[in-house]
Amino acid sequence: MKKSILIVLSVFLALPAFSQVNFGLKAGVSTTNVQMEDVKMLTSG
Repeated sequence: MKKSILIVLSVFLALPAFSQVNFGLKAGVSTTNVQMEDVKMLTSG
């Protein structure tokens, strides 16, 4: 029971963090001073 509560809680915490990362990537791509090569290098690691 304790493990299932922990899993549900971690999912609820992970979803807003994931959407925040997606928004950050979209905002970073929409800036004019970032070239596509820089974005590819950031996303590929």
